[in-house]
Amino acid sequence: MIEKAKVTEILSLPGGGKTTLSQSLSFSKTDRVSLIKGRSSIKRLSQCTNFRDYAGLYSHLALRVTCWVLTPFVLIIFRRYLVALARSAADVRLSEASNSRFFVYVVGILNYQLIRYLAGSLFSLATGKTVIIDEGFLYNSIRLQTFTNPAVRAQLNDALMQDLKPFKIDSVWLKINPEVAARRYFRREAGTNSDLNVTLKNWQFDTSQKNWWNDAWLQMDLWLAQLANVRNSKVVTANEDLDCVVGNFPLI
Repeated sequence: MIEKAKVTEILSLPGGGKTTLSQSLSFSKTDRVSLIKGRSSIKRLSQCTNFRDYAGLYSHLALRVTCWVLTPFVLIIFRRYLVALARSAADVRLSEASNSRFFVYVVGILNYQLIRYLAGSLFSLATGKTVIIDEGFLYNSIRLQTFTNPAVRAQLNDALMQDLKPFKIDSVWLKINPEVAARRYFRREAGTNSDLNVTLKNWQFDTSQKNWWNDAWLQMDLWLAQLANVRNSKVVTANEDLDCVVGNFPLI
C-alpha cells in the first residue's frame, strides 16, 4: 500500500535552493503539496556522542519512542551499508569523529530519516497529496559522503544505494552552477551558523588549498549526477538570479 504514496525529494548542492523551492511549492500548491522540513532538527556531528543525543532530536516523546522502536528495523533494512561500515572501520578511520561515534551517528540519522519517510508516506496516502521531504534519505547520502573517509567513500555509498532501492521516492535534480551554489551557501551560513568551522572540519575535503570549496562543490555535483542517474531523477535548471526554476516543475 505504501507504494501508492507520492513522496518526493528535491536534490541539489548545498546553497542550490532546494529548501527554498520546496517551501515555495508547498505554499503555492497547498491543495496538492505538503512539506516535511528537517534541516534545523539535525545536530552537528561533533555535538552527538551517543544514541541518546539523537533521540533528543525529537521534541515529542512519541517520536523519541518511535526512534528506539525502529532501530531493529534500521539494522535490518540497511544491513548492507552498516555491515560495510563495520568492516571498513576495522581498516580505516571513517570520519573526523571516532569510528564508534560515527556508527552511532549513522544509525541515529537513518532512524530519523525512516521516521520522516514513513510519516510522509502515510500522510500522502491519507490526503492524496504529494509530500516533499526536505533533505531526506537521498540527499542524506550526499551528506554522508561529505563526512566519510575518501578511501572507503565510494564502496560505502554503493552499499547505501542498494539498501535504498526498495524505497519509493521520486526525485528531482535541481541543477545549478556549483560556484554559484557555493557562494550562496557560505553567504547564508555566515549569517545563521555560528558553528560553520565545525561543519567544515567534519567535511572530508582538503581545505588547505586556496579555493578548495570550488573542488568540493564540483565533487558534490558529480555525486548528485550519479545519484540522479541511479534514481532516474527528473532534471530542472535553477534560475540563478531569481532563485527559482526554469520551466515547469515535474511530479507535482
